[in-house]
Amino acid sequence: MPDVSQVGMELKEEVEELLKEEKERTFPWLEKFDINIWKFRAMNPVVMRSLEDEMDISEWQPIAESLGLNNAQIQRCQRSGTFTRAVFNTMEEYPQFQHLTVKRFLEILIHHNRRDILSKMEEFARLSESLQHFDLWTRGAVRSHQAYTWHFLY
Repeated sequence: MPDVSQVGMELKEEVEELLKEEKERTFPWLEKFDINIWKFRAMNPVVMRSLEDEMDISEWQPIAESLGLNNAQIQRCQRSGTFTRAVFNTMEEYPQFQHLTVKRFLEILIHHNRRDILSKMEEFARLSESLQHFDLWTRGAVRSHQAYTWHFLY
């Protein structure tokens, strides 16, 4: 029977290694998101709603400060029922935020150790791509029952 303290040490080392790997992880797709965040928000409301839901109040204040919101704006957002959504809505109102890109916003998240949000965006993108392929495949399968049957046989 393994020693409990030894198992604990091994688990701790494994967790530390995973955290180190995550900290060093890069997001090469980030370069593709050098697009206006407000256009992206309008075209991808589900993604943005998910992002807004993932962020909680305790972690948003330093991010809001890094984005350039002042104390009065942050306090107004904190009084809102949905702080994250209020931050985005507030920024959208002011001219100094009109040129904010998705890339810059995500870089700020990385700076504040919110890589988990980028990982969730990757998962969402993979799921979305899978659903698109499934949709294309099922529409094609309706036209060709043999192809549909073949897929499930092999």
